[in-house]
Amino acid sequence: MSGRRHQRGFTLLEMIVAMALSALVSLIGAMALGAGADFYARSGLRQHSHADIRAAERTMRIEWETRGSSIALAPDVIEFDTTTPVTMLTTPGVATIRYRCLSDGDGRFKLVSETKPLVPDPGRSAPAGSANGPGTPVAQVLITGLTACGFAALQNRVDQAGRVSTAWVDSWSSKDRSPQLMRVKLTGQFGDMPSMVFVAMRA
Repeated sequence: MSGRRHQRGFTLLEMIVAMALSALVSLIGAMALGAGADFYARSGLRQHSHADIRAAERTMRIEWETRGSSIALAPDVIEFDTTTPVTMLTTPGVATIRYRCLSDGDGRFKLVSETKPLVPDPGRSAPAGSANGPGTPVAQVLITGLTACGFAALQNRVDQAGRVSTAWVDSWSSKDRSPQLMRVKLTGQFGDMPSMVFVAMRA
């Protein structure tokens, strides 16, 4: 009697189940790869945003420390004179600095710095090939993609009883003594950021 060989293959149901499991595993893997790519992309954007904020903070801190005797302040703009303009270091002298929060037109804002030299150093000519002569403002975009942007200054108030109180205000009279503290509030696409406060070296 000859022996029989029993050969068994996959049934149709088993093939369908295997294909379904393979598709599910592929889908989960694709979702994981997409989530990882999105995480790294957002992390890169966050680091770039933080680098812009740190650079803007250094610029504002240097320029506000040596601000002049008068300022102009509104909720979305602050203007003052300084003896240490960061963007005009090659032309020593006093410059007017204006920080502005400008709308991008899509509900977001950008922080722009405008520097205008007032008192160029006498006896020094402008560098060869310089397109910015005395009095020509230089604009620079510091931060983009902000959802909110604003300025304030700390004001000392004296009531009728002689009591002194302090409050952050978003407007300033040229008749008042220049504030010593400036506050910049920024809100980016990754949520609120702590307000930056800068101190002038002289009252």
